[in-house]
Amino acid sequence: MPTIFAVYFALFLFLTSPPGNTSGERERIIAEFTNRGGRIKQDDKRPEKPIVNVDLHRAAIGDKEMVLLEGLTEVHTLDLSYTRTTDEGLKHIRGLKKLKVLALHGTAVTDKGLRNLAELTNLETLFLAETAITDQGLEHLQKLTRLQALELDHTRIGNAGLAKLAELKGLRRLELAGTSVSDSGLHYLYGLRQLRSVDLFKSLVTSAGCRRLQAALPETRVTH
Repeated sequence: MPTIFAVYFALFLFLTSPPGNTSGERERIIAEFTNRGGRIKQDDKRPEKPIVNVDLHRAAIGDKEMVLLEGLTEVHTLDLSYTRTTDEGLKHIRGLKKLKVLALHGTAVTDKGLRNLAELTNLETLFLAETAITDQGLEHLQKLTRLQALELDHTRIGNAGLAKLAELKGLRRLELAGTSVSDSGLHYLYGLRQLRSVDLFKSLVTSAGCRRLQAALPETRVTH
């Protein structure tokens, strides 16, 4: 018969375990997200079968449901695009340190919300298109030095924002279509020697600016 100490200790572990750390909690989270139009993938090769991929693209998800993500510390891919996610909801993903891919395009996220991404230093791909972010918000991404792909299409990003990307030396793809970036800001990209693709379609960049960028980064495909 278990001692009273063992019973209380087990109860303590249950009450203090983050959401998603027990099989029962995982099943509840999977059911909740699936019922709202989401798609969940677990790592079946591991005994505990942790949730590693959460695809909530266009799911009926808002800030209230975001709390379910807090304990999913093994997640490496999270798609919240075109959901009702706002800055408030993003505080619930600050602990997902293994995130490599995060999609937030088409959400109501602003500069304030990007503060919650500052410590997600394993991020490699970040989609922020069609959000209300500005140049100021990009300062919260400066520690994300493992970023390889950054999508900023149709945001309020301009030349000052490019200056804040200059230290992201691992960037290979940068999407700036529909922004107010112009020729005078392109020199901030000259030091990004790993860049292989830059999209400047419908930005304020001219053909002459594109030629100068292409000359500085000859291995980069520049789309204008």
